[in-house]
Amino acid sequence: MFGNIRHLVALLLLVILGVGVYYLATSENFFTGHQQRASQIDQRTEELEREIIVPLKQLSSVNIDVDFFASSEYKALSDMSVSLHTPALVRSNPFAPVE
Repeated sequence: MFGNIRHLVALLLLVILGVGVYYLATSENFFTGHQQRASQIDQRTEELEREIIVPLKQLSSVNIDVDFFASSEYKALSDMSVSLHTPALVRSNPFAPVE
């Protein structure tokens, strides 16, 4: 008796699975949705090319005059930067007893 019920349940699941696959295979929205998303990705890629890649390619044509670094004005510059962080006073062993 239970063997027949198992066979019926398995057959029912296969029929439901077959109907689901048939529905997805014949559904126009299932495949066109992916195509629409793919075209949106292509459009966004083209926009990014125009916004980022084209200006970067224009920058590759920029030439720096290296004679500037050999000039006396450049050599007269000095580093006047100030350290923002003072070194922290820490113990070498944080678990050692306090002296």
